[in-house]
Amino acid sequence: MGHLLKVDFAQALSVQRNIIGICPICQTFFRLNECRFIYKRGRKDWLARMYDLEKRLEETEVRLEEREREIREQAREQGRVHARRIIKKADPIFASLGLSVNDAKAIFHPISFVVFDGLDDYDDVDKLYLLDRKRSRGRTLQKSIERCVSKKHYDWRTFRVSDDGKVIEE
Repeated sequence: MGHLLKVDFAQALSVQRNIIGICPICQTFFRLNECRFIYKRGRKDWLARMYDLEKRLEETEVRLEEREREIREQAREQGRVHARRIIKKADPIFASLGLSVNDAKAIFHPISFVVFDGLDDYDDVDKLYLLDRKRSRGRTLQKSIERCVSKKHYDWRTFRVSDDGKVIEE
């Protein structure tokens, strides 16, 4: 191939006369120097078909990513609606305790709510409440949580999730 670069144009054309190919449409032999490129819409070769498939795949990926975003947003909104519905039912409970429903965060299990008293009004939490409704099932669990709190068997630890998904304790 390197010697082709050193020869003049006429010699390069004569070398092309020795390169033989097969037409993908009519299956006849031809010399490279006899080729005429025709840019019509017609049968595509394997490379053009591969590029078309790649393009379709990329378009499908974009559509799927967009659909995934939509589904996730719908799920978030459904979760918000459900949490608001539960909190609305519980609002009389919060009012009777002198707590703001906006300070409450729904957890549902193992307790129903964590209330950060003062969070909504002052951005300064004075007290932390763990609220759960009385129920026969799960009462043992509630009692065990109550024992942990009364015996001060809890700890404050801060964890951060980095952009690459790693959990790091501070």
